[in-house]
Amino acid sequence: MGKSIVYSFAITMSKRRKTKQEKIIADLRRKVSENTTQAPLLQVYHQPTEPPVMETQSVNLYAIPRSYVYHDLRKTAAVSITLLLFEILLFILFKNHVLAFPGGSF
Repeated sequence: MGKSIVYSFAITMSKRRKTKQEKIIADLRRKVSENTTQAPLLQVYHQPTEPPVMETQSVNLYAIPRSYVYHDLRKTAAVSITLLLFEILLFILFKNHVLAFPGGSF
């Protein structure tokens, strides 16, 4: 009997298969390129250089300049005191019935 050819089909599209003639041409090209290896026209020699020495420094990642801390504390204190005074003012105004609370009494 003759040769049996087994085809396997993949689910995805595959590349085009090379023909026998293309395979022979590629094989011959490979053999020719192996036999005729050319020396490089210009050889460059690099002297090995030592990697630069890095100085290690210890850095404290949690250090924050004090001026930022003081500035933030002053702003936080100013906002807190302002809100507290506004709350006390509203309490006094509602208690003396200067302002009326709609729908209720204080």
